[in-house]
Amino acid sequence: IVACMEGLRVGGSAESLGAHTTASVVKAIFLVIVMDGLFAMFFASINM
Repeated sequence: IVACMEGLRVGGSAESLGAHTTASVVKAIFLVIVMDGLFAMFFASINM
């Protein structure tokens, strides 16, 4: 979803493509880390 949203924001230049690709990767990695933390807290709370 992150990559799709960033892809739709790309302008007509290669510089724009590079910037949005980098932003997409950074946002995706951040979301994976956040979701991992949320799942860890959830499973810890239900004693799994």
